[in-house]
Amino acid sequence: MENVSHDLRTPMASIQSFMEAIQDNAIRDEQTFARYLDTIRLETRRLSGLIEDLLQLSRLQAGTKTLCPERCHLKDLFLEILQSYTLRWRRRICRSSSGFRRRFRLRLSCLRQPPG
Repeated sequence: MENVSHDLRTPMASIQSFMEAIQDNAIRDEQTFARYLDTIRLETRRLSGLIEDLLQLSRLQAGTKTLCPERCHLKDLFLEILQSYTLRWRRRICRSSSGFRRRFRLRLSCLRQPPG
């Protein structure tokens, strides 16, 4: 239950911080505003997915549902994860107590298409 609590708090904290920035008129340009809204939308979907996963787990434990594994595209999953953390990383870098900004580069490539 501790892991579930943490997993639910993370998107909630993200949504809250981005909404507060918007409400405080801290966003000056449209591109950043759009990115913040996209992040809020993504985190809301992520939160809904976590809640749905909890319901599915409850059904599995109760024996009212059986597990049906399926294939997924890891590239899409990784891109979604990266998008959700990119803005948080940027904010932490800008708030660095050392007084300088560091640049991070991350490259994600898919060498071949999944079968099927």
